[in-house]
Amino acid sequence: MRIFITIYINSPVRIRRDQRSAQGDHFDWHPATGPGVEEREGHIFMNNLVVANKPDIGPLLQVEQPAALCKKLAQPMLSTLDGNVYVRPDTSYAALATPLVKWVDTHSTDCSSSFASLPAFQKQVSGFEVHGQQLDGDARSVFTAPDIDRFQLLQALPASRDVAMPKAVRKLLDWSKKEAALTVGAYPAD
Repeated sequence: MRIFITIYINSPVRIRRDQRSAQGDHFDWHPATGPGVEEREGHIFMNNLVVANKPDIGPLLQVEQPAALCKKLAQPMLSTLDGNVYVRPDTSYAALATPLVKWVDTHSTDCSSSFASLPAFQKQVSGFEVHGQQLDGDARSVFTAPDIDRFQLLQALPASRDVAMPKAVRKLLDWSKKEAALTVGAYPAD
């Protein structure tokens, strides 16, 4: 299991499960150090801020696996996907040409489905990104002065109090519940 709580700027999130295993792989040490193919699940991706300056940067969230694994591994590799804020420029053309989310779909022939917007994803994929937000804008509409590496938020981002910092993360940071309440993860709580 991996827990992600980060700010991504012009860097789409790509989470991919593949067929590499310790047997027969010429990089034996790499796959042998982690879980087997069937055990690559339970990841948590929540309370992140994902910002794109250009609409053609690609899907801001890509969760993928090869079609060969689609029938074998039908469970999502993420156990939790929630509370993330996605910011990208608003253009109707870009939303059609470049989806916001690309997701594993075990019912499609290529094992993936794409969604132009977060509401479209929330409507089709139940139980994930219930408290997620999509905002129109770019780094300049979110941060003080990103051109000179000033990444303080201009204003509080919409955040649901129903999505708290995961207990495991709070424990790793050695924060009290009070300290953790000041943030939902990658951005301050409003």
